Amino acid sequence: MRLSSALLAITAREAFKVVAGGEQVPFTDTANTEHVDTPLNVAIIGAGAAGSSSAYHLAQFAQEANLPINITLFDRNPYIGGRSTTVNVYDDPAEPVELGASIFVEANQILLNATRAFNLSTTTDDDDDDDNQDSIPGAALAIWDGTTLLYQQTTEQTWWENAKLLWKYGLLSPLRTRSLQKSTITSFLNLYTSPHFPFESLTSAAAQVGLLPAATNVSGEDYLRAHGVGGAFAREVVQAATRVNYAQNLRWIHGVEAMVCLAAEGAMAVRGGNWRVFDAMVEDAGAGRMLGWEVMGVEEGRM
Repeated sequence: MRLSSALLAITAREAFKVVAGGEQVPFTDTANTEHVDTPLNVAIIGAGAAGSSSAYHLAQFAQEANLPINITLFDRNPYIGGRSTTVNVYDDPAEPVELGASIFVEANQILLNATRAFNLSTTTDDDDDDDNQDSIPGAALAIWDGTTLLYQQTTEQTWWENAKLLWKYGLLSPLRTRSLQKSTITSFLNLYTSPHFPFESLTSAAAQVGLLPAATNVSGEDYLRAHGVGGAFAREVVQAATRVNYAQNLRWIHGVEAMVCLAAEGAMAVRGGNWRVFDAMVEDAGAGRMLGWEVMGVEEGRM
């Protein structure tokens, strides 16, 4: 769900060479480079979420524009998916464990639509809860600050649980945070639709939908405070989410990241590992795979 892969797309009619461990890999045919049917050659460095998604959507847009294109992905890892990777406990395929990027949410329309396009089955948090809630004793949710349990909640959503929450944090902070999260995510999703998409400048598009500078140029801490949320709720509840997802406190991330952390409705995962989404994207794009290659530099030249 988070784009941390190093991504570099190279689209040109001239030849490019990528230096990797002393070897050069040419991407263009030197013959007839000016012919209109000569495919554009694109190198994408990084085959994680960003690189795989870029290859997938670039191939789609090129096909719609009737533009011939060759895409090659480079990654120093021997697999597709970046930090979204799965290992089998004790080498048992029946016990897969996600090492990173273990879930995504319904608000992430790109991943949600991809699972449907590739017919990938998913599992939700509710599925896990149904399997485990009767077998695991204790609270279903707890906030731990390293010393004490600040808040605990059972599996049942009763009036008593709601009363405990309101008694500890008050009514306004949870309501204001919920409202701010919804409005921020709505603005963010507008980046994917017309008239904002496609955009030539992400900065301009972010300003048009109201995210810049209000949400992106301030810390999550300041963003919440500007909307009347602070104190214990911001520190103990919202920051607990940012530390789980990003290992960062509110003061070190911007407002959009803080709100994305709270968009947990409809959390799901692909059966067999979320890496399957990115592998399917690369396969659908027809992209070449140069896995296990670490790109040391990119030079423009004519070969």
